[in-house]
Amino acid sequence: MHNSTMAANQRRRMAAENRAAKRRPRNATGNPESQSVPLDPDYWEELGWMGVRSDAGIRMNHQQAIGHPPIWRAINLLARGVAKLPSNVYRLSEDGNDSSIDKTHPAHYLLTRKPNANMRSYVWKCSMMYHALLRGNGYSGIVRKGADPIGLILLDPIKTEPFWVGDQLWYKTEAGAQKRKLPAADVFHLRGLSFDGIVGHDILHIMCNAMGMGPAGRKWMSKLLSRGSTAGGLLQLPRELSPEARRKRQEEFDKYQSGLDNAFKTLALEDGAKWIRTMITPQEAMIFEVLGADAKLVSNIFGIPAHKLGDDSKSSYNSLEQENKSYLDESLDPWCIEFETEASDKLLTEEQNRSGTHEVYIDRTALEVGDLHSQATSFTTMTNNGLMLPDEARARMNLAPMPNGEGKKLRLPVNISVDGKIAGAETPTTIPPVEPPAKIPADANQPLKNAARALALDRLDRLDKITNEQMPKAYAKGEAALADFVRNHEKRIADALRPVLPVLAIAYGLETWPMTVEEMAASNEALNEFRFQISE
Repeated sequence: MHNSTMAANQRRRMAAENRAAKRRPRNATGNPESQSVPLDPDYWEELGWMGVRSDAGIRMNHQQAIGHPPIWRAINLLARGVAKLPSNVYRLSEDGNDSSIDKTHPAHYLLTRKPNANMRSYVWKCSMMYHALLRGNGYSGIVRKGADPIGLILLDPIKTEPFWVGDQLWYKTEAGAQKRKLPAADVFHLRGLSFDGIVGHDILHIMCNAMGMGPAGRKWMSKLLSRGSTAGGLLQLPRELSPEARRKRQEEFDKYQSGLDNAFKTLALEDGAKWIRTMITPQEAMIFEVLGADAKLVSNIFGIPAHKLGDDSKSSYNSLEQENKSYLDESLDPWCIEFETEASDKLLTEEQNRSGTHEVYIDRTALEVGDLHSQATSFTTMTNNGLMLPDEARARMNLAPMPNGEGKKLRLPVNISVDGKIAGAETPTTIPPVEPPAKIPADANQPLKNAARALALDRLDRLDKITNEQMPKAYAKGEAALADFVRNHEKRIADALRPVLPVLAIAYGLETWPMTVEEMAASNEALNEFRFQISE
């Protein structure tokens, strides 16, 4: 009785272990060649070793997915796009209004130079992003000396997974044929979209059907090309042929019709044989439309503008500019935020996080650097308006500081007042009264005056319309675009008013108009004064 009870308990325990094994997540650890692994295809498929079968009939695994050109391109763009951005540890002032790079912080060296003895920071960030994009999770173990991080070791995402011990989160992994358990505080975890906030979704399993269409279509075309672009079908032979003759006819047909070297050749059928096509053509299967839509599907999955994956069907110059901005805001920025928050949480001390003395920040401005002319215009505007020191602008352009400390002096426009005082003045100075507009003679030629005034006001209205329509768009694109608009609009004002001023001068009985077009183009106040003069 005792032995039978033990046997029953053992059977129940083995059954429970088998059920638990089948419930294990895909990409679990193990080796299909191990003797402890069941020779069961269903079990192998549950572990993800055989890939995931899509509705297109093709098994998708991670190795095959990365071999698909649009997916390879999308992952490369995002991984390298985030990795190339400068990531620094900043020390913040007490009021939070000032910050500087803290090069003495131990995490700064890991993020900017070498996370470990065998890897550069750029390669480490690329690999972490690659794992997070393709498998939903990127893991690195944090090596510490006391509370300070001194190393980041890349972990295999297939062999690493989180688990709970009570209310504490831990990670189990396998490195160097040794199984290890690490506390969550010692694991740098870069995760994608997650249901529970702990484990990111494996994008291949979630988007298997969408990602499988492209590889299935290309495999279909490859099979067709390997047969010399000849569609499959039936070879109908007369009944009176012997089995040997039938076999010979079949071999001859395959020999002269299969392969690219036999493409488009003519084959004569003898003895009443007939060819019946049973396979649809690429046009009938709309395979070219499927392949054309593949880049759009992958771009939607990874959140990348389709033109960056080779689809330029609906791109123009203006839309491309907007899509590039969308790429920065919607494709790269979410991953930058995920990287920043995880780095701040795991690589800074609890005291530094709570007191707000330090933070990890990725500099996105490196992605918005325009051509040399746009940079010079933008930095000039910011420097002359007190938003940047000259030496800061020169450093952005890889130039040496100005001699004698001149580049550390803040520049402010002298025509800006604060509470009635000129900004930057050593002594309080009141703003000089505004001179009244130049007096216009009353005995001007009235008909000519009305016509010239109407012409000038019409041109001013057109300029206002251009400003209202284009200036907000330029402002949304950034400082460089805004500076380009201002420069072009000044020229537009001068060109519009230059032929009008001589007519106005004659109509008002003046030798020349009191203001030049250059003065009106460079100053909104002068332009408004001109409008006031001709509107009297």
